[in-house]
Amino acid sequence: MKQFLRSGFLLIAACASSFGLHAQTVLYATDFPDDQGWTFSALGPGYPWWAVDATPASIAQSPSWLSAPFSLNFNNGVDYTPLGQGTATSPWIDLTGGHFITLGFWCDWNTEKSMACGWDERKLEVSNDGFQSVVGSTCYTSGIGSGWGTCGPPGQWHFHSFGLDKGWGSIQIRYSFGAYDHLYNNYQGWFIDDLEVIADCIVGVSYCTPKLNSLGCSPTIFTTGTPSLSGTAQAFRIWADNVLNQKVGLMLWSRSPASTPFGGGTLCVAAPITRTAAQNSGGTSLPAQDCTGTYVLQFTPALMSQAGLVVGDDVYSQYWSRDNGFPPPDNVGLTGGVHWEVCQ
Repeated sequence: MKQFLRSGFLLIAACASSFGLHAQTVLYATDFPDDQGWTFSALGPGYPWWAVDATPASIAQSPSWLSAPFSLNFNNGVDYTPLGQGTATSPWIDLTGGHFITLGFWCDWNTEKSMACGWDERKLEVSNDGFQSVVGSTCYTSGIGSGWGTCGPPGQWHFHSFGLDKGWGSIQIRYSFGAYDHLYNNYQGWFIDDLEVIADCIVGVSYCTPKLNSLGCSPTIFTTGTPSLSGTAQAFRIWADNVLNQKVGLMLWSRSPASTPFGGGTLCVAAPITRTAAQNSGGTSLPAQDCTGTYVLQFTPALMSQAGLVVGDDVYSQYWSRDNGFPPPDNVGLTGGVHWEVCQ
């Protein structure tokens, strides 16, 4: 990334790309310092239970936690005799704050080994109705012999990830352990730590086709910073570069994309369209004509709020400018579009 000065602006040069820029928002995270918000079930008194503690102290000679001092774990403090069965359910987690949401956690275990989940089952379930139904689930197998199924070897902390859907709304996570018989239950059990639910927020994804201007230059549009509604991130700016110098222009934005013939090029935003105040592109002084112009708009949290935007809203932006090198009605310049999303 190269920085240079043009007409008093510090411009961050970036290549237009079909690869998107993303910022992460943590929707929920715990390294289990306590069991706040979690609920547990088991067979009853005298049976193993889910707990947040540091017992037993080790799992096949590794610590029983990844982040000190505790982990979420299922056992009776030693093993899961006489019979282990129970669930650990998270508090409610709101997924509506972003796209591409992932649940990640670290896991360790020492149980009877099975390629299937028929015994000593270790299962993750996700529900958005208090577990009247399940919208997602997976079973973590432990393997037999040299293979370890979906888990690493016992006594080695390893990472798991599970994709979540924004459309599920608010969810709960449930870890379920089940030995289902009285045989071979003298192992330490299942251990969970450093759980996070993270949403990737779209910062800037290029789309649509720019119009070559009358000097044969292809304008670019890109973003810098993060579109944070809370204002807790680097200032968010939308840029247009490689445009004609000393020309009036403005930014168009909408909540929907388009690909509509317009002014000899392509209109990349759909109605209803909001137009920002006019700007001058600057660059080389007249009468010279070149492509040293630049537009930039800081899309502040105040502007987002005034426009009624909320976290998770998709926004599509494009720059329009005057280009008198073309005859009317095609005497306009158009960048491509950039897609971004309002972040936390």
